Amino acid sequence: DGFAMGECFVIDGNDKMMKVIEYLGTKIYTHVLSGKADICQIMPFRSYSIPKGFTVRSAKEEDLDTICGILESQYSNYTASPVFTKNSLSGIIYKTPGFSIENFRVAEKNGEIVAVAAFWDQSEIRRTVIRKFSSKAKLVINALKLLKPFLAIPELPKTGDPLNYIYLRFPAVINGETEGLRAIIASESNNIKKLRKYHFIWAGFHESDNLSQAVKGMWKMSMKVNIIHFKFNDEVELIDPEVHKTKPVYVDFSVV
Repeated sequence: DGFAMGECFVIDGNDKMMKVIEYLGTKIYTHVLSGKADICQIMPFRSYSIPKGFTVRSAKEEDLDTICGILESQYSNYTASPVFTKNSLSGIIYKTPGFSIENFRVAEKNGEIVAVAAFWDQSEIRRTVIRKFSSKAKLVINALKLLKPFLAIPELPKTGDPLNYIYLRFPAVINGETEGLRAIIASESNNIKKLRKYHFIWAGFHESDNLSQAVKGMWKMSMKVNIIHFKFNDEVELIDPEVHKTKPVYVDFSVV
């Protein structure tokens, strides 16, 4: 009650959950499949070159207006995007545990900010503890054990251990400067590599989002996730699934 719209992420292949959603859709709500998200775990175990012409730095309070403008411009045509204003972003920055303006990075080109992104360590509010490794994960862990003497790999987790990771949040660019976003992610991965603490960086993009090019070629594991939108009353207009082949959906996997 009281909500006009809902959103659900279901890992591709979880057919039982998709059947539940279809069943409830005949009883409680109208829903559509809004395409898939590509969710990846970027492994910060090697050094990446920063694209030429870009410099990356931590954001400052005086950058907030510029950051808001870039986010608003980037996501104005996305489905299910927040409305980015200085007040709304300030509320997120100052009320979210472990998240502040210092979590933001900006990429500059010719003295102008052309890309932004934030990185969020959520260990203050939640942890993911390993109960069991999948077959794929076992292969990755065993491969990393062999590579550990040669790469800056942190202590590898065992069953019962928590994973150490960071979320990519609020990636955005102006004028199609995806290489600026790549500069930010590469720079942050290089910094994280030196710490030898984090196992990966979570990053998520809708399948039709060009921003995903920023992580192309990086070491990562990936999975597909179905995005379902629910309509609870007539205030919401659900978009035809065909539209999302070219119109991206806003994805923030850090709040899932």
